[in-house]
Amino acid sequence: MTAGRWEKSPDLDSTGAVLSLTVVRDGAEVRVAADGEVDMSTADSLRECVDEVLAERPARLTVDLAGVTFLDSSGIATLVHAYNRATGQNAGLDVVNCRRNVRRVLELTGLLFVTGDAD
Repeated sequence: MTAGRWEKSPDLDSTGAVLSLTVVRDGAEVRVAADGEVDMSTADSLRECVDEVLAERPARLTVDLAGVTFLDSSGIATLVHAYNRATGQNAGLDVVNCRRNVRRVLELTGLLFVTGDAD
């Protein structure tokens, strides 16, 4: 997979959520920046992107959620999947730049540790 932009357009019957993903490589590290909503209609796009990136076996994957305005249980499951897959192949995983509402969801579900600010 090359660096670039992924975009999932909603189906006509969906919630209308849109998620854009940008992949940036810097040596052995990869950043996936998400912009939009991560919900049941878009979480598969994030998961597919993360899976493709991790298939290349980077030393570290950073998931940048600065542009994410909403995260539901599908998004949480995707982050857990990314964490399990990354740690299973000895790659580092960072989830960064969470907005207050997204950070709160991670805190309430016990997943704040993936952001590195669990203190």
